Amino acid sequence: ALLMTAKREAGRLDGSAASLQALDPRWLENSTWQTFKRAAGPAGTYHLLSAMDVKYDYREGVVAKDEAGLYRSILGRTFGIAALTTLFCVLLAFPLCAFLDRRTPRTRNVLLLMILLPFWTSILVRTTAWMVLLQDEGIVNALLLRLGLIDSPVHLLYNRFGVILALVHVMLPFMVFPLLAAMAGCNRLLVQAAYSMGARPLRVFFQVYLPQVLPGLAAGALMVFIVTLGFYITPALLGGPADQMISFYIAQFTTGTLNWGLASALGLVLLVATTLLYLIQAWLARRGSEGVNR
Repeated sequence: ALLMTAKREAGRLDGSAASLQALDPRWLENSTWQTFKRAAGPAGTYHLLSAMDVKYDYREGVVAKDEAGLYRSILGRTFGIAALTTLFCVLLAFPLCAFLDRRTPRTRNVLLLMILLPFWTSILVRTTAWMVLLQDEGIVNALLLRLGLIDSPVHLLYNRFGVILALVHVMLPFMVFPLLAAMAGCNRLLVQAAYSMGARPLRVFFQVYLPQVLPGLAAGALMVFIVTLGFYITPALLGGPADQMISFYIAQFTTGTLNWGLASALGLVLLVATTLLYLIQAWLARRGSEGVNR
């Protein structure tokens, strides 16, 4: 609109600052010319810098935006939720896999079939089922009230608890299968030899058993963490405003505000951060395997 107005009034402009100011005071503002500069090329770093809560000022260089920390906090929240989901999956999967590893093949297959059931159901259906279970008048609150454990319904929906619970339910099979495969390939003779030499149970676990299952544990944890980073439906339905992950904002900028530049920039930041974490995990796993081989 500023440019169109100047075009219409071009005949009475003499090119001086006074005439531009008389037309519109914004012509003398530095931010106006910076906006023109950013829009001059086919591509730029404006959205990428915005995704990191900074901007480029042609006088001062890279400076913090007025809402500094907005997208960094969203990215940190995303990684925090993914880390909590991974931690709970590890804590649940390890004893479960140890139990399955000691069952007969027939019993193990039946139990694995029950673990596989979530894969056969849509994520939307599973999330909706958790909404029914966790609502104030849902089955969970009704059971707790009947048992006398609570006096009034507990708010289990639209908070971090509901999001983590549903994510763990969805992601647990991704942790179970690689960990169970690693446990099945564990050399039991080494464990028995350690016990026969007088080693205590904790030392046997940390120095003999855990190094053998660590590759499967790391693979499952990495898979759970990376897949959880991109979740959108579960936090959107079960979480509150402070529980939305970065994929929610990418979808909002893509389909809601049509800010595709910022959406692609947020996606690029997420991709780079995930890749760096994967490379660090691969480096640590390689060093760990080299230590075991020595």
